Amino acid sequence: MKATTITFFLLLTLTTSSYNRHKAVKYAFKYLKAPNHKCGSGAKSCTPYGYFGKNACGYPGEGGDCANFVSQCLIESGHPKLTGGKDYCRGYPCGKEEIGAWELDQCLHITHKWSRTCGNMQKPPSDIKIGDVAVFYSGGCQSGKPHATIVTSINGKDVKLSSHSPHVKNVPYTYFTKSKKFISWLHYPK
Repeated sequence: MKATTITFFLLLTLTTSSYNRHKAVKYAFKYLKAPNHKCGSGAKSCTPYGYFGKNACGYPGEGGDCANFVSQCLIESGHPKLTGGKDYCRGYPCGKEEIGAWELDQCLHITHKWSRTCGNMQKPPSDIKIGDVAVFYSGGCQSGKPHATIVTSINGKDVKLSSHSPHVKNVPYTYFTKSKKFISWLHYPK
């Protein structure tokens, strides 16, 4: 093999990012009860991410931190930044994440081509894996105060999720269905 071919292969390997599901779960567990930045500079500190949780770091929450938390798990695990959309994939506020649950759902499905299965009390698809995402809705598959979660454990058909706002670790997916009966399952295609 010629030196130029080897150099090209090494550059391609170094510049190609791939999403690491296990790393996403590890990140979720590490920052499950806290923001990923030093406190004191507000929700939009971007050091390296903002935090929108309820009263964390001594400032009031701005509607919860669920989508921001899930998007951080994805980005810090090799997924491309969540930017480039007009109404979703906004990269807000720190230029890389998505802070809206509906926007995150649309961003992953439409822009990043994650497969999506949604319905009333929708059971997890057979191909769901750790590191995939579930967004819960109260009024249909795209309406009614959505809540974003990340899949952090699977044992057969027992799928467990973790999230911010509320901060929960490895709860059964049915935990959220008391108030949000429509579930959008998002599966990373690779």
